[in-house]
Amino acid sequence: MRAGISSVEVERARALGKTAPLWSALIEAADRLSHQISTHVSATAGNAYGQNEALALAAVEHLLEARGLISETYDPAKFAQTSERLGKTYKLIARLSSLDDIGIDDVSRLYQPDAGHLSDRTTGFLRSAIEHYKDSLWAHGEYSYKRTREGLINEIAEEYVQLREWDEAITHFEKALEIGRSTQFDVTVWRDEFADLIRWFQRLTECAAYSYIRAGRCIEGLAYADNSKARLLIKFLGLNTFEAPPEERAKIEALRKEQKQIEASLVAPLVINRRQQVERVVAIREELSALAGKLAVPDARSVIDRLNQLLDDDTLLIAPILSSLGGETVFAYRHSEQVEVRHVRSKDAHFFNSEIIEGRQSWMQRYGQYKERQKKSGSELTEAIYRSSKALNDMFLGVLLEELSRLRLPAKSKLLVVPHGALARLPLAAARIPEGKHLLDQFELVFLPSIQIGVRASQLRPADACSPLAIANINGSPDAPDGHPRFNRAECALLGNAAPGRVRYLARRDVEDDISATLDALAESRIWHFSSHGRFEELAPERSFIQISPDSKITLGQLHAAGQQPRPDLVVLSSCESGLFDTDDLPNEFIGWPTAFLEIGAKGVVATQWPVASLPTTFLMARLYDAIWSSDGNTVPQALRSAQLWLRDVMASDLPPLVKGWVDDQRLNSAEAEELLEGLKFSGSAKDGRAFPEPIYWAGFAYFGDPGLRLKR
Repeated sequence: MRAGISSVEVERARALGKTAPLWSALIEAADRLSHQISTHVSATAGNAYGQNEALALAAVEHLLEARGLISETYDPAKFAQTSERLGKTYKLIARLSSLDDIGIDDVSRLYQPDAGHLSDRTTGFLRSAIEHYKDSLWAHGEYSYKRTREGLINEIAEEYVQLREWDEAITHFEKALEIGRSTQFDVTVWRDEFADLIRWFQRLTECAAYSYIRAGRCIEGLAYADNSKARLLIKFLGLNTFEAPPEERAKIEALRKEQKQIEASLVAPLVINRRQQVERVVAIREELSALAGKLAVPDARSVIDRLNQLLDDDTLLIAPILSSLGGETVFAYRHSEQVEVRHVRSKDAHFFNSEIIEGRQSWMQRYGQYKERQKKSGSELTEAIYRSSKALNDMFLGVLLEELSRLRLPAKSKLLVVPHGALARLPLAAARIPEGKHLLDQFELVFLPSIQIGVRASQLRPADACSPLAIANINGSPDAPDGHPRFNRAECALLGNAAPGRVRYLARRDVEDDISATLDALAESRIWHFSSHGRFEELAPERSFIQISPDSKITLGQLHAAGQQPRPDLVVLSSCESGLFDTDDLPNEFIGWPTAFLEIGAKGVVATQWPVASLPTTFLMARLYDAIWSSDGNTVPQALRSAQLWLRDVMASDLPPLVKGWVDDQRLNSAEAEELLEGLKFSGSAKDGRAFPEPIYWAGFAYFGDPGLRLKR
C-alpha cells in the first residue's frame, strides 16, 4: 500500500484477520480515493494523470486486493461488485490520462471522431476498464439481474466508443438493447434517482446513435434515436406511446388501470387475498414490460417507410444528434422519388451545454433568471433570444445549410425538426442564418417529438365535428364574468366572429367536475382554442396547468391520465409556456402539452415556448385563423408562419385602422376595440416604425404534428 494513502480502517480490518470486514474496508477506501480522482478530473489545470497517479494506483490496489479476497471463496455478487468498481476506476483514470494527451487547453480534441489523439497509456486504461466490466458481467451471469447486466453492457459499449471502435460499440449497444426489451424500470424511486436514470438512458442513446453514424449506418442511427424516445416514455414514465398499435394501446391502458386499482387497495392494513393481489401486480408489470420491449429494437426499414410517408419534394427533415463525443445532424429529403438520408458534422453536446444549458449567459440560465424575477424585463429575454439564435447557427444550422447548398438540392420550403432534448425549447424560428435572415424566412417549421408521431398524426382522418371552433375557457364567452386576462375577450371575439359556423363556448358547468367532462364538452369541435393563463412547472411537469376559469384548470398529469378521448384536429394553446417541457429532471420533449394533446388524438398543436405578451398575441391569433380559414388552402404550419412574419413586419401605424375595420366588420364591439387601441398607445413602436419586430413577440409560437394539416371552411 502506498505511503500517505494508507487507511486506518483498512489496517484495523486487516488486523482482525477476517475476510468480510477487510473486503468492506478496502471497498470503502477505494471509493473515497475514486471520489477524489473524480473531483480532480474537472479541477486539474495540467499534468492531470501525473498529479493523481498515486491516488489512482492506490484505488486500483485496494480493489484488486478486495477482489482477490472474495475470489478465494467465490462470492459472485461481491466479485461482480468489485470488478464493476475496477472498471469505473480505470474509466476515471483514462479520463485523466486523456486530458494529458490532448492538453488541458484543447479539450475539444477529446471529442473528435478519430482516435489518434489517445496515447497508448490511455488506450491501455480504457481496455482495462472493458476487461473488468466484462469480468463483472460474467459474474452477474450467475445470478443475473437483467437491469444490471443491461447497464454493464452499455458501459462496455461506451468504452469502445471512447476507443472509436464503432462496430464493437454497436454490437454491445445492441446486446444491451435486447436485454432492455424485457426490462421496465420501476419508477417508484426517489425523484433524484429517477432523474439520474433518465439522464443515463439519454446519454447512452446519444452515444449509440452517434456510433451508428460514425460506422456509416446513418439510417440505423436515426432509427435508434427516434425509437429510444418512445422507449423512454414507456420504460421510465409508464406513459402510453404512439409506437404501439391501437389494440396494444387499449391493452396498456387497461393493464395500468387495473394495476393502479390493485396497488391502491393494498395500502389498507387488512387486505383479503393480499398474496394473490401482489402476484397479479407482478404479472401486470411483466406484461407491460413485454409490450414496452416491442419498441426497443430500431428498424432501419421502418424508418425509411415512415420518411416516405412524411416527406415530399418541398420538405427537409433534420434530427440533430448531440453526444458528448461529437455532434452530427442527420437530415433526410426526397430526391428522384427516393428518400435520401445523410449527415453533416456539427457541434457536440459540450458546446450545446455551455451555450444553451449551463453557461452563465446560456438560454436556459437566462430564461430561469427571467422567470425568477418579480419584475420581468422583456429586454433581458430578448437579449437571451438573440444570443441563442446565433448559437443555433454556430451549432448546426450553418453547416447544414452549407451542405444543402453543396448538394445543389432544389429549394425546400418545409423544415421538420425532430429535436434533441432541450432543442425544442429554443427559439428556432428566430435563429440567424446567412444574409441576416431568420430561419423562419426560409422555412415553415414543424416540430415532431418523433418521426412516428408525425406519421401517425398525418394519417389520422379529420375529426367528425359539427363545430369549427371551441373556445376552451369560460372567460372567452361573451357572457363570462370579469377577471379574464387582458385582451382575452378581444382575442376570443375576433376568432369566434370570424369562424365559418357555430362556435362552442365552454360554460361553467363544463369545468366543475373532472377533465373528462371538460374534454367531452369540447369534443364536437374541430379546433380547441385555449386563450388563458398557463404555467409550466419545471420541477414537476405533471402539475403544469392551463387556466380554464378563475377557479378551474387542466393539469398536464390529468391530460396524460385521460387516455384516448374524442379528439380535435387542432389545439391552439394561446397561453404562456404551453410548449415547454422539463429538461432538468425529465430531459425528453415527450413530456409536455403538445405531445399530450397529440396523444389524445389531435392532428396538430400550436403552443408557446415562453411567456408571450397578450397584445401582440391577439393580433397574431387573428391573423393565424384568417389564414387557416382562407380560401387559399393554407396548411396550419403555413398559416402560422405567415402570421408570425406579418407580426414581425407590420407597421405600428397600420394597426389602429385594422382594429377599426374589425369593428366595422362586427368582429369586435366598441369596448373590445377600445381596449386594443389603448394597448397600442402604450406599446409604441421600434425605430423603423414596426410594431413588434423583436423575436420575443413572434418567435415563441411553435407547431407540432401533421405537416400537411388543412382545415377547410
